[in-house]
Amino acid sequence: MTAAAAKTPAQRGLASRRKGQRGEREVCRILHELTGRTIKRRVRQHDGDSDLEGLPDWSVEVKNCARVTPGLLSGWWKQAAAQARAVNRLPLLFFKHGREWQCAWPAALHYQGGNLANTVHWHEALVSHPLTWRAMCKPLIYTDRPDCPKPYQENQP
Repeated sequence: MTAAAAKTPAQRGLASRRKGQRGEREVCRILHELTGRTIKRRVRQHDGDSDLEGLPDWSVEVKNCARVTPGLLSGWWKQAAAQARAVNRLPLLFFKHGREWQCAWPAALHYQGGNLANTVHWHEALVSHPLTWRAMCKPLIYTDRPDCPKPYQENQP
């Protein structure tokens, strides 16, 4: 019997939580490097809370999973979109694909008349390397400045 098979459900749960925390810390570092902002893990998470705080107008969900499937991505995106909508923020999903972090955000941000109400569907998300997210969403990352638009507010139903 292998060591992994000998673990109790409680031990596997603890290992999973630690892996998730590790992923959240990695994404905090990435977002800090990309934005210069202080990004922190939300230590006491409740249902409906984003995983990270410190990025105004964005609700960040982090998934650190060894195998990523279309079904998992769809479910994670629905979770991220629902959490973001509940607090009137933009969803941003970070997930590890292989050893590289990828992120997803609403495609509707990038076209005229985009409806953020439809962002619950995975096919309405853009997926890329975090550097691409920063390049495409740079005006939206700094929305606490008065001169930056908040397009999701005018597109809300």
